[in-house]
Amino acid sequence: MSSHLVFRDRTLSRRRFMSGLAVATAASSTIVLLSTAARAAAPEWQEYRDEEMGFRIELPVRISFKPGTPLDGKTPFVRWTDAEAEFDGMTLLVNATEHRGSPPADDIYELLRAGAPATGNLPSREEERTVSGVPARDFIREADNVNYIYRLVIVEHRVIILYVIGGRYGDGGRNVHGNPTVRRFLDSLALLGGGR
Repeated sequence: MSSHLVFRDRTLSRRRFMSGLAVATAASSTIVLLSTAARAAAPEWQEYRDEEMGFRIELPVRISFKPGTPLDGKTPFVRWTDAEAEFDGMTLLVNATEHRGSPPADDIYELLRAGAPATGNLPSREEERTVSGVPARDFIREADNVNYIYRLVIVEHRVIILYVIGGRYGDGGRNVHGNPTVRRFLDSLALLGGGR
């Protein structure tokens, strides 16, 4: 038996074949190492479920939620929970409040249209969405200085808002738009109990 392999009328010696195989193996090992390194650098997503507030989300970073209840009976809230984390030059915030009565959606929308809390950075546009079959809304700002996306859903007496804000790291926060991490975070919002 010959020690040569034939490919399309070209003869390849065993030595050249083994040499080429070694190069291909080394290249594929490098690809595997790069792929492993890329996976190691990718965020480890965490699920957060709040059975009492009736929602779940996924986050690319560990985050601590701070539940609260009013100190007096004068505030419109029965309870709330919120959390904030920095990730990849962006701030991720989650806020859920349970109101004493049905929260007036139009009033809440007007507050968000008036601009980001305490900054006056008005949204550029609004987009209608759904979260677990319930109407929701995105408030989006695309600008040179501050960029954000707020996703808001109102269910019974509860208001749930996810925020992604950029702009603290020199690029104006334009990285929030079209970012797959941001999209996954926002799209992970789901209501438990079918939007009860």
